[in-house]
Amino acid sequence: MRSFLIVALIMVTAGAQAKSLSNTKPERVGMSSERLQRMSEMSQRYVDEGRVAGIVNIVARNGKVVHFQATGNKGIDDPRPLQKDDLFRIYSMTKPITATALMQLYEQGKFHLSDPVHKFVPELKDVQVLNEDGELVPVERPMTMQQLLTHTTGMSYGFNPINDPVDKLYVDAKLWAAKDLDDFAAKLAELPLKFQPGAQWHYSVAVDVTGLVVQRSSGQRQDRHVRVLCAENPTGFIAAHLRKHQVEHHRIGTLINDAFGRLGAVRLNRDLHAIAFKILAGQFGQPLVIFDNQDVPR
Repeated sequence: MRSFLIVALIMVTAGAQAKSLSNTKPERVGMSSERLQRMSEMSQRYVDEGRVAGIVNIVARNGKVVHFQATGNKGIDDPRPLQKDDLFRIYSMTKPITATALMQLYEQGKFHLSDPVHKFVPELKDVQVLNEDGELVPVERPMTMQQLLTHTTGMSYGFNPINDPVDKLYVDAKLWAAKDLDDFAAKLAELPLKFQPGAQWHYSVAVDVTGLVVQRSSGQRQDRHVRVLCAENPTGFIAAHLRKHQVEHHRIGTLINDAFGRLGAVRLNRDLHAIAFKILAGQFGQPLVIFDNQDVPR
């Protein structure tokens, strides 16, 4: 059975304020120590059964941390105990960061939510839809920036290639072998949509395209734009681009699959939790560590 690392974040909020998270006893914020203990027992059971190599759980309510625990090891072949301050590749948790960067550009008047995506990614202007009859048909209306932000463009991820013809095309296209976001868009332009833009919701590569829009609208590579824009933003969200020699490799959990991710990030579990609270409160204030794929130790 394949094991992996889990970073679990549970937030219970009732008017949580965006400030540094402090610890408190569960009962002081209306939670149960006994029930949180069940989470510890479940985490240990998952490790013992070989379901996961290690788990870090953090639970907070009203901006107060009531449970923070590491269980298991750093990796399948790494017997070192997992630490609460270990670093993790956060994969899709970069999505809210990318979306935030895009909305900051929206506030600057760089685009309207009704703008067609092809205004910024002309590669996608002539994309077609593969209908239920297996026929390619034109889009009834171009996908919009709002649809890009809400996974309603008709794009996919390729998660179900056996049962879905569009997903099979995604896999065959080897999107994740693209050398950069421009190359990614060129490959994506050759693929059909699953449905007409706006017709339904489907988790997709839309945020990857969002990253390209950020890059082209700002005139900077996506990771550099996130670093500069967020650092200069008055909310105080600081980003730092780390190169390979700067990453503390001994604190990074073993990577099972170093796939995907034009924008990757390493986060302390507690810092990621703090960012989630700050997004809920509409502001930021914790440092972000951004790196390129080549900076990740294999």
